[in-house]
Amino acid sequence: MKAYGGTVLSEHLSKEGKATPCLWGDDRMLARGIGTKSVHHMLLKRSIETVKPESVLEVGSGYGINLFVLAGYFPGIHFSESN
Repeated sequence: MKAYGGTVLSEHLSKEGKATPCLWGDDRMLARGIGTKSVHHMLLKRSIETVKPESVLEVGSGYGINLFVLAGYFPGIHFSESN
């Protein structure tokens, strides 16, 4: 199965390969592949909860996945992209 950009999806879901150290508050964890993106989304979500903006602009948003995920959490905020 293929994902966007020609990346093989199974490579992102594998338990094999290099793990990236991630910090979440006082918790420390290792994430691989797609898990690092989940940590990234949690950090963005916490930032938006703290700042409470009316709108968010993501520069270089690529396919807009971050905006799509965050718009689901924050339907009252206007999200836009700039590639």
